[in-house]
Amino acid sequence: MKVRRQRGEHISTKTCSELIVSIWRESGSPAVGASELTHIQQALAEAFGPGEVPSPARIARELAHQGAALRHPEIIESDARWRESQIANQIHAFERLRSLQTRVPLQFNRAAVIVAELEELRVRFVSANDELALADLKTLAIEARQAATNHAEDESLSPADREVQTEISEWIRVWLEAPNLFGQWLELRRLSTEFQEKFPKAD
Repeated sequence: MKVRRQRGEHISTKTCSELIVSIWRESGSPAVGASELTHIQQALAEAFGPGEVPSPARIARELAHQGAALRHPEIIESDARWRESQIANQIHAFERLRSLQTRVPLQFNRAAVIVAELEELRVRFVSANDELALADLKTLAIEARQAATNHAEDESLSPADREVQTEISEWIRVWLEAPNLFGQWLELRRLSTEFQEKFPKAD
């Protein structure tokens, strides 16, 4: 059962559940433990992307409803390891994004990459229903916008550099207000006559 989705398209709970059950049945294993959960997670990551993979405990609950015999100690250990890994990845991702708040003004291409990472994390946290992480991510973006605004008001920078920071501040504002549309908006913005006239040497 192959499932493909477009970038930025969320998967439904029903679609994910159907694939979990399908993978388990194809494996031919009546019992579910650590190895089976790892196999299912790998298949889900291939189908939907790593940011959409549910926890081992969620997968186990889904299969229990279908009559699977659960090896509970393995499931508990597998879920604990997965959650530790998720926390480590989240910390690493947030550290990468700290460059949004750097005292050194960002240039366009780097800013575009970082805001794309913000959106990737947002999608992951929405999928995981992680409200605390979403709140932290929004706070980080707000602080990043303020940093760009501060650079735009820094009279030690050239007028051209201050214009760049004003533009980047606007990018972050758009992402905060309409994250799902940001990628398309940015593409159109950078192709616009106004942008190209204002920033003819944009990197």
